[in-house]
Amino acid sequence: EQCADEADDGCFVGKDADDVAAAFDFTVEPLEGVGRVDLGAMLGGELHVGQHVGLGLVHEGRQPGHAGAGLVGPNTPLDERAALRQELGLDDPAPAQFVRFVAQVARGQFGQSYRLGRNVDSLIADRLPATLELVAVATVLALVFGVAMGVQSGLAPRSVLAGLTQTLSLSGVSLPTFFIGIGLMMIFSVWLRWLPVFGRGDARGGGDR
Repeated sequence: EQCADEADDGCFVGKDADDVAAAFDFTVEPLEGVGRVDLGAMLGGELHVGQHVGLGLVHEGRQPGHAGAGLVGPNTPLDERAALRQELGLDDPAPAQFVRFVAQVARGQFGQSYRLGRNVDSLIADRLPATLELVAVATVLALVFGVAMGVQSGLAPRSVLAGLTQTLSLSGVSLPTFFIGIGLMMIFSVWLRWLPVFGRGDARGGGDR
């Protein structure tokens, strides 16, 4: 409401924050540090969590059900089990195992897959092109359709397209990912046959790894 006498000192209509602060004898100070991101604290937290996870995995490897137990049969003699533990370095102290693992990762050595009998870095290299391809396509689709539909919803919030966009976005956030994945596979792979069910091959052939 407008004041009866805008010249009155008690009228604050149209006045800025400094005038109001001066009338009540207090100062308005800007907030410092709001919205500031402390990268050092973030990196320190990530390293702290990674250290605990790594030590936890190392500690798990020293338990009776460690990873090396899956490489031998139930009837394997105890001396062979002990030799395997020594070969894998599971008898070393946990800090030594963790430091050795970090040093190997820093050199690009991620160990060996005992199930496939290959180095993990070669397995990552084989699957990295498909991963980058998937990320690139998903990013382009999200930018093109996401920005376009978001702008359209902002310009015409009561239109049918805006309602459809909001429904799709809420469904994507609310529904479980495995349900959405199976539904998309049914639509684009089984019904339309545009994409393979798995892999990167032909839609009709079922794909390859």
